[in-house]
Amino acid sequence: MTVSEEKIELKREILKQFLEKGFQITPDALNSILSNHEKDMSQFMLDFFEKLNKLPEKPIVITEELLNQHLTSSSQIESKDEELTEQEVVLETVRTTGKPKSKPMALEVEPEIKIKKDPSGKSTTTGVIEDFIKLFHSRFKKIEKMFLNRIDTRNTIPISGISSINRQKAFKTIGIVSSKRYTKQGNLILVIEDLESSVNVIIPSEDQNITRKGERILLDQVICVEGRALQSKNMVIAKDLIWPDLPMRPPNMAEIPISAAFISDIHVGSKEFLDKSFDKFISWLHADNEKQRELAGSIKYLIFAGDLVDGIGVYPRQEEDLIINNIYEQYSVISKFFEKVPDWIQVFIIPGNHDAVRNHLPQPAVPREFTETLYELPNVRMLGNPSLIEIHGINVLIHHGRSLLDAISHIPGLEMNKSADAMVELLRCRHVAPIWGDNTPISPEIEDFLVIDEIPDIYHCGHLHINAAGNYRGVKIINSGCFQEQTEYQRSQNINPTPGLVPIVNLQSQKLTLMDFYHT
Repeated sequence: MTVSEEKIELKREILKQFLEKGFQITPDALNSILSNHEKDMSQFMLDFFEKLNKLPEKPIVITEELLNQHLTSSSQIESKDEELTEQEVVLETVRTTGKPKSKPMALEVEPEIKIKKDPSGKSTTTGVIEDFIKLFHSRFKKIEKMFLNRIDTRNTIPISGISSINRQKAFKTIGIVSSKRYTKQGNLILVIEDLESSVNVIIPSEDQNITRKGERILLDQVICVEGRALQSKNMVIAKDLIWPDLPMRPPNMAEIPISAAFISDIHVGSKEFLDKSFDKFISWLHADNEKQRELAGSIKYLIFAGDLVDGIGVYPRQEEDLIINNIYEQYSVISKFFEKVPDWIQVFIIPGNHDAVRNHLPQPAVPREFTETLYELPNVRMLGNPSLIEIHGINVLIHHGRSLLDAISHIPGLEMNKSADAMVELLRCRHVAPIWGDNTPISPEIEDFLVIDEIPDIYHCGHLHINAAGNYRGVKIINSGCFQEQTEYQRSQNINPTPGLVPIVNLQSQKLTLMDFYHT
């Protein structure tokens, strides 16, 4: 066999290995492997596949840039598909010793912040039945507007108009799903309502495509139904089910390579709070670490998605799990940590279900009476749950994420350790907590503050204590894990948290880097 034939055969073998592992590879990347690793090919392939399997998001296509990341020794775990910007390449190659010789990049950058949505102080409910009605009217009108702005769903008819339409004519209508059940024959029946009327929607079991869609529908979400009316005045055979969903669009990017770090679920007061790991993270933000100085120095924003403290009386016999059993002292301790965050980093904090606010969504910011110190810090902003902020032109939706459990329990195929999939379902619903009366309590506000009516560029949740990341239609999805070791309850439920992992997103390139402060 000639040298040329040997190389062709080797190229085929490399391609075969990548395809068997579920990856594609670009010609440039393939040629780079052949040029640089012909002598150590077997070991290189083993090492490379091992690293790919550790990524929070596995790439579909292996590019030359991804290979270069593999060849660069680092304690960082980098995400898959984002190209390094020119600035990043420079920062990755600069190495100094001791303290920084220059100021962190983020120190030289002025913050660009807009608080676009914050439910704090906006509660108007009195708990009367009219408030419940107004809440669902608000939800319906907001999401109906999304459908009417789309080309494929703008020509809908109200439910009341179905009875007068030709039985052979297909139509589309919009409604809130008020009930969902199966018949003895296996057909799925939905009842949907608009502001004036309701109708039964039959999803025949023999149509597997639409049945699978029907299984993923959540109660109280707003959907569009395409179908035909039956002889019965109040029956529709569904032809398709359409979610409000997000439009396909490229991700937005900041003009400069500034970064944001995402954390949640610290749980100060718990015996399992990882104070050393969290303190290590806070210290790292000062950009004194030689190897990650450039990354730490690029962080301008720190975004926290709830559960600062473990709280008091959140669940039965909680006192057995606490090392601090005074709520004011818990907030005092966490305030001392945030006091040490560099003053050039802007911090946004929303509450979770363990914090000292009402459980019902939307939650206002943690009251000042519990944490005066946090309110006095000039670089900290206390917001409600959920909130929408804009930083350097990037919209970030911050939501604690308790309702992820609702989605996981009701949608087939969703798993606790893959929370990004559940977050996608909430984005598709355009609502952070569609189901009324399930795991997530919702306040009957006259306006539904939980509708996702402005598309985020980043959707950040916590609550599940399991780190996850993904991308959906131009939105970067982040679940930031926790700073709490596995609790007895989690152990009994076979929940394995991923503590101490901090996602960091470069707002210009949208590259995600995962830093580990637990195992190092």
